[in-house]
Amino acid sequence: MQPIIIALWPVFALLLLGFLARRSGFPGEGFWQPAEKATYYVLFPALLVERLANAQLAGDDSIRLAALVVVVLVMAALFCCACKPLLRLTVPAFTSFFRAVYASIPMLRLLSLRRCTGQRASCWRR
Repeated sequence: MQPIIIALWPVFALLLLGFLARRSGFPGEGFWQPAEKATYYVLFPALLVERLANAQLAGDDSIRLAALVVVVLVMAALFCCACKPLLRLTVPAFTSFFRAVYASIPMLRLLSLRRCTGQRASCWRR
């Protein structure tokens, strides 16, 4: 558990720093929308392509990885549905929440895998 926390704390620290910067008005309102678009449409897809291109998927490992992905996605959907009444989300707010949860799963998976196992990690390690 500790390696995962060590791997993910910089991600959450960066998210918090960005939130605080935007709240305080730094570096200006005109910066954030282009930065978000660049991250969503250019930087994150480039990270996905790079990680998937270097992934070593073979035999039983790929089946276990696919099963794990399905389990994580189902758990995330159940988590979102359980949070909707607790957070009293409207339908538009719920769809944004649901999308944010699903968008963060591959990003956190790739970043934690890279930190925990090294630069050229395969997609699945024993």
